Amino acid sequence: DFKGGMTFSALPFFILEYNLNGRFVYKEKVKVYSGIGITLDSYVPGVQVPIGIEFIPVTEMGPLSVIFEVKPKISLGPTNFLNFSFSPHVGIAYYLKQTKK
Repeated sequence: DFKGGMTFSALPFFILEYNLNGRFVYKEKVKVYSGIGITLDSYVPGVQVPIGIEFIPVTEMGPLSVIFEVKPKISLGPTNFLNFSFSPHVGIAYYLKQTKK
């Protein structure tokens, strides 16, 4: 998956990430996944391991789901030291339908 966003704390900064996730629980209303990915937080590169659970609250609403995710991350800090961080995320996902040609 590919995600982008902005965080507003003391200073605003952007987040871009690309993750390769594998789902190991794939039920109708609940999906659990983990993977590995790369991230770019305001020009600071890193490697992360997303672990998440996805809920589909109402199947009649189509491909809309709520995601709870945690990501342990190792990034290269501004003084060229490795930084370890842990970030929780809550999100809403909408999946676009893929048409077969």
